Amino acid sequence: MATSYELPIQEGHDIIFDGYNLGRDWLVGNATAQSSLIPTPNVTNTSTYSGQTSFGGYTYQTDAAYVSGILSNTSTGVNHYLTVGGNGINAIDGLVAVLTVKVVSRPATTSDARITLSTPSWHLSVLLVLVTFAISLCA
Repeated sequence: MATSYELPIQEGHDIIFDGYNLGRDWLVGNATAQSSLIPTPNVTNTSTYSGQTSFGGYTYQTDAAYVSGILSNTSTGVNHYLTVGGNGINAIDGLVAVLTVKVVSRPATTSDARITLSTPSWHLSVLLVLVTFAISLCA
C-alpha cells in the first residue's frame, strides 16, 4: 500500500516535503491508535508501535514494525522527488512498515449474521510500500 501526504487540489495535489514518509507514519499511527503523531525523523529500523482499534463491533490488534533493506534511502526513481526530497534529504528514508493485524474480539452472532469467521483470529501482514516509482524507459 502506498501512502503520501498531499497538498489540496487547489495546489495541484503535489506531495509535500517528506510526504511519503509522513503518509506512512500517519497510517501506522492511526492503525495502532497512537495518541500523538509518530515522530517521522526519529523512526528507525528498530521502531515498533502497537495498539487496538474497533469498528462494527470488531476489535483489532495491530503491531507495526519498521524494516530496512526492501527500499533504498534515495530520491532516484521516485515520483515527485523534486518536492518530496531536497536540501540533502532523500525523497524516501528506505523504511517499510509491516503491519500485523489480528481480530481480538468480534460481536456476538445474531440470526441475521451473513458472514461467520470460523477461525479464532486471522492475521494480515501488509507490506506498506511507501513510494510510487516512475517508470522510465531507457533508450
